[in-house]
Amino acid sequence: MKDSVPDFSDEQWQFLNELQLEPDVKSKMLVQLMEKGGFKKKACKLDIKIAENALKEGDHENAWVRFRLAADRLMHLTEDRECMVWFLSTVQKLSNLSFILGKELTSLAQYLHKAHDVAASLGDKRSHALINMHLGRLYYFSDRRSDALIALSVGLSEIEELGDEDILDQSAGFLGLYYYMQGLFREALVQLERAERVSESQAKDQLVNPLAPVLMGYCFAYLGEFHRAIGNLDSNWRIAKERSNATMAMSLRVILGTVLILINREKEAAVHIDAAVKEAKEKNNAFALYLARGALALKLMKSGQTIKAHELLTKTFEEAAASGFVRQYSSPWILEMLFEFERLGLEPIPGLSFYQAMDKTIKENNIHLHGVALRLIAQKKIAEKISGTDAKSDLIKSRDYLERSGDSIQFSKTMIEMIRLELSLGNQKQARHYAQTAWRALGGYAADFFPDDLSYLLESEDYVKHSQESVERFIELTESMFPVYNQDEILTRAVIATNRFFDAERGGLFWFPGGKMTKNPELRASCNLSLSDISEPGFKNFQKFILQAFMENRTIIKRNMVPHPDLPGRAVKAVLCLPVEVRDKVRAVIYHDNSYLEDCFDSLNPDMISKVGSHISRQVARIYDYFRIREERNELISEKSIQDAALGERPLIYKCKLMTNIISQLDKAADSDSTVLILGDTGVGKELIARRIHSMSKRFKKTFIIVDANTIPETLIESELFGHEKGAFTGADQQKKGRLELADQGTLFIDEIGEIPKSIQVKLLRAIQERSFFRVGGTRTLHSDFRLIAATNRDLTEEVRAGRFREDLYYRLNVVPFRIPSLSERAEDIPLLANHFLSRYSRKYQRPDLMLDSETETLLKKYNWPGNIRELENIIERSVLLSSGNRLEIDLAVAGKSQNNDSFSDHPTIDELQKRYINYILDKTVGKISGPDGAAEILGLKRTTLLARMRKLGMR
Repeated sequence: MKDSVPDFSDEQWQFLNELQLEPDVKSKMLVQLMEKGGFKKKACKLDIKIAENALKEGDHENAWVRFRLAADRLMHLTEDRECMVWFLSTVQKLSNLSFILGKELTSLAQYLHKAHDVAASLGDKRSHALINMHLGRLYYFSDRRSDALIALSVGLSEIEELGDEDILDQSAGFLGLYYYMQGLFREALVQLERAERVSESQAKDQLVNPLAPVLMGYCFAYLGEFHRAIGNLDSNWRIAKERSNATMAMSLRVILGTVLILINREKEAAVHIDAAVKEAKEKNNAFALYLARGALALKLMKSGQTIKAHELLTKTFEEAAASGFVRQYSSPWILEMLFEFERLGLEPIPGLSFYQAMDKTIKENNIHLHGVALRLIAQKKIAEKISGTDAKSDLIKSRDYLERSGDSIQFSKTMIEMIRLELSLGNQKQARHYAQTAWRALGGYAADFFPDDLSYLLESEDYVKHSQESVERFIELTESMFPVYNQDEILTRAVIATNRFFDAERGGLFWFPGGKMTKNPELRASCNLSLSDISEPGFKNFQKFILQAFMENRTIIKRNMVPHPDLPGRAVKAVLCLPVEVRDKVRAVIYHDNSYLEDCFDSLNPDMISKVGSHISRQVARIYDYFRIREERNELISEKSIQDAALGERPLIYKCKLMTNIISQLDKAADSDSTVLILGDTGVGKELIARRIHSMSKRFKKTFIIVDANTIPETLIESELFGHEKGAFTGADQQKKGRLELADQGTLFIDEIGEIPKSIQVKLLRAIQERSFFRVGGTRTLHSDFRLIAATNRDLTEEVRAGRFREDLYYRLNVVPFRIPSLSERAEDIPLLANHFLSRYSRKYQRPDLMLDSETETLLKKYNWPGNIRELENIIERSVLLSSGNRLEIDLAVAGKSQNNDSFSDHPTIDELQKRYINYILDKTVGKISGPDGAAEILGLKRTTLLARMRKLGMR
């Protein structure tokens, strides 16, 4: 700690270290000391560090407190660019935590508005777009829906302009809300499913938009896909518990209970909702409690306890308003309850009577709620015997809106009201047509929602027709999976499609490599089924059905299963396993199960299963062949590029025993994936050594990426290493992949790693350890499987002692170190190298007659060679150009010759003087620019300043 904050006295540090305090308490005390001592920037940095550590531990309450303290301090430090960058990141995390915890949303606006201005002043287009999204979400839950739509629309325009994958990943949850609040559930799901994929790939301490999984559950339910809603909510609830995200788990549990109420599974619903209410009260989570009480009101309503539902809903809206959720609702059953309260003559909920809600809903841009409201208004007109024509007009509009929104249940409810209206008018033929439409729209849940008193309008052929149409829709859906360029994504889409077709809650594709039997097949794609799920002891009971389907090449269906009381994990009631054939051989099994819906898979018949199984096998075979051919093509391209590169590669020239031993050890180390650190003076050939290691490794067919830290300006090193996203900073006009990303599957060579700024060393260390990183301006985790080779002419142990290089990074690099000897240590190789360079430059400059005599060889061996092999090569090239006869004329005195004492005899310009002096210093340092005793240090300039001046002077 002392090294990172050197402004405190030794006595202060000693006092802190002697205190017997918990690390967290000590850190908070240190923040207070910094604040009082005037070190506000350092206090902010430490507060952010405490908050990040709290996130890793799953302590969202403490993280929220520390992020808020940091945001308060950073609000007043916006003159400092680094503080401005911290502020943008901190505010976005504070915003997500505020929604996760349901805390003080009313005070969030001040931070977001300030961040909006800061992003604009920095030219950070990415943060500016995302802050608009955060504002849109806040406005939505503050009952400012018009403002919310404007903010989200502006953010969407900015995101579309940036248009890269990372910003689309970051904004997916917000875009889901944008479409959701308009009642466009299919469009919302596209974004929300993307947000879920991003969430699954992120580390535990990475905050995700807390609304995304909640909205996804609602969307599935509104679209009538209750099995998917239940499976998705149950899966996300379990993941939230695994990640110790109690607040998220509470909210998801409430929505899961709500969906179970909608399909009349009151007993299972009560378990989840009652537990969520208890947890929400204990944690003082206003958002989860708001959702839970709304679900309880719905439960009371469905059980006929309308008055109790009315009392609870009134209390819920009052408490929600106090927490910043001003009269917030988006569920159609809230409108339906208000209609029922009005019908029974109950006191209106303050500020939200039936007529107020209808008026408000009709004016807003939500086609879903608009359609529900129009039906309820029509029902009221019919009940009050107001013009039937007006009521029919409202129902037709309601039908059109709800059809567009995709809510099959509400659409069918409107169709049912249209049926009753037509029957009252004596139009039985039209009523029968509407009945068939409603039945088809309800799909597998028709028996649950279609009224028994209207079933006489249906014909038996309607049931058969539905089954045929569903198979056709399934085939059409899976045919649309191409073209997709990611194999896992295609397989995942196939699993989602079968999951949807079979009305399953979970699903996975288990792959048997080579089509051979194994007790542990690979989970290649899944829907609501994770690796942690299949690793639970209880899953072995279901895995045996997967193995049975593979061995016997037949569909396995198990229903009414009784869970084992002593085994942990999910209680599964039904299982379906479908073998998948590729080239007349079973290579995979698609697995599905249900835990809540015991009557699942009942509608399946052998003919339907056979059609679906055959189609899935054909699709997977297409995927298998497509990617096999593409991989073979890529291998050919890769081999050709390696061969082409090898033609121009410079060989290692040596014969001395010292180099022979080193190369032998290098070749042994090359076969592993261990990090190699190459040490040696400037010009000894460290890059050639690195290329040798790569060419002898298992990665020799893949890319060899070089990063020369000595030639990259400090301000660009981070971008060069990790890449950047479009709009991450002024001038970032397009997305750029970094060298780490380009080195995936290959070798990354960082030359002069000692020149990496200390501020970037932390990020580099993490990338080396985890093989994952973020681009500058991005939050999407990128993975790169690279082998690292580093080189330096510095003494890194001395650099660590001096505080210029991180000790943990040094030890991470110093796994397999090699010191390459200087040229003077391998004198017997000098004639060999000299003749090699002579041969090269004789051909280049058309001087084939030049020879290197023994006398010259002796002179070369006696010379000290401070510039090593690079200096030898330069001297040989110069000598080839300047020699007049057949004998190579080498003047070694030129290398050590001092400058003319009379530097001003030719009246040079200021620029010429600077150029001469810089050349003089470079001769003294043998071309070394940075580091101890480098030219920059002698001249009293920063390395980047010296390089810039040299470019201006036309120097190389």
